[in-house]
Amino acid sequence: MEISQGVGILAGGKGIRMGGDKPFKLFKDKPLILWVYEAVLPLNLKVYLSVRNPDQGERLLGLIQSAFPKNSQPLNVSIVQDVAPFEGPLAGVYSLVSTMKEEEILILTCDQPLIKTELLQRLLRQRAEACLFEIEGKAEPFPLKLTKSVFPYLENFIKISRKKSIKEFLNLLEKYNKLTKLSLKGEEAIFFKNINTPQELEELSNV
Repeated sequence: MEISQGVGILAGGKGIRMGGDKPFKLFKDKPLILWVYEAVLPLNLKVYLSVRNPDQGERLLGLIQSAFPKNSQPLNVSIVQDVAPFEGPLAGVYSLVSTMKEEEILILTCDQPLIKTELLQRLLRQRAEACLFEIEGKAEPFPLKLTKSVFPYLENFIKISRKKSIKEFLNLLEKYNKLTKLSLKGEEAIFFKNINTPQELEELSNV
């Protein structure tokens, strides 16, 4: 039986250290969100954009639509507005997992422009409840593949945890043997670099 899969992109962060509107910041003359979207496009899966509000969602959809001609493959993109009563990446994860209908969800951030399609395909092939990459003993929280079966753990974590961080949630999944880590070589760490400041944007642009 084929398992339904979908992709979620976290694009609702305020990006204060970037001066706001992080998904629209240019990396090598192209908005960050488009680098990530192009990496997931070959997967041929439904894409969900996690956003703060409808206005941000409409702007992102408009940007993606303008980047791809109308005579090409029709966009298979939907907007998911954050529903969690707190901020941070985990709020977007919660909103995606609680909204998406697919059994497995591959979640990425909009600020990892060098992520490779091949890495995403490797995660999708894993039949694990939660799966991510590990480089030299350090877990990379994104991209992250989750199944709907971990949603009760996520709900309970949000209810009882004072620090609602993605790292603490992943620690919880590992405690219950729900998390699988795929090892990569140190030189592959470049693909997971995320951009949080103008300085990081400039440094990665020169790689």
